[in-house]
Amino acid sequence: MEIEEKKRTIQKPSFPRQRPGKGAFFSTFKNSGRIKLIAEIKRKSPSAGVICKDFDPLSIADEYVKGGASAISVLTDEKFFGGSPEILRLVKSKFPSTPILYKDFVIDKCQIYEAYNAGADAVLLIAAMLTDEKLEEFIQLCNSYGLDPLVEVHDEEELERALRCGAYIVGVNNRDLRTFTVDINVSLRLSDLIPEGVVKISESGIKDLHQVKLLEAKGFNGLLIGQAFMESENRSELLRKMRLGEN
Repeated sequence: MEIEEKKRTIQKPSFPRQRPGKGAFFSTFKNSGRIKLIAEIKRKSPSAGVICKDFDPLSIADEYVKGGASAISVLTDEKFFGGSPEILRLVKSKFPSTPILYKDFVIDKCQIYEAYNAGADAVLLIAAMLTDEKLEEFIQLCNSYGLDPLVEVHDEEELERALRCGAYIVGVNNRDLRTFTVDINVSLRLSDLIPEGVVKISESGIKDLHQVKLLEAKGFNGLLIGQAFMESENRSELLRKMRLGEN
């Protein structure tokens, strides 16, 4: 559904389903302990093409929950990732206690309404796609509905903007969205610049236990992993091993 159609058809929620402010997603990753994993559901991507031919999102979500995922990210963009808000709604309905991230190219507040209506607990906001004014507006709008905004950055300038606009969950994307090149050193470099009290998540290109341990040592609260899990023949076992630090 194109953005103009979304504006016409998506209803603004009349009241929050939970108290405004920081929600379940933030609480999950703010708690101390071992690094936590966000397992992603996606059919395809611009960089990898079709990742999963036999795409059964509920079965995939079940594997993730059995493997101990702390949260699930659902791609809702149809054109580039083969997703939909309906997939998110179905996953949340089946696993109501698991925090769910609405992951899309959010450029209009109607998408935040869509995320809320589908049952999401958190919404991805990409700093590179939004002005400071819009980013601050969307963070506040998410807060008003009890949704946690995960603000994605790729460099020092975007991180500074995110923090200035009120981000309290920062996702460092190791992938340059302009070139699709992936470098985990982006997360390692930016980690020390993220203030204490802000939840920090590393995203993209995380494939093995060595990387997990590097990022955990740098103080990341969570990792968002998609392709490595989606391509695995035993998603729950791979997730369990990464979560527990087993080879």
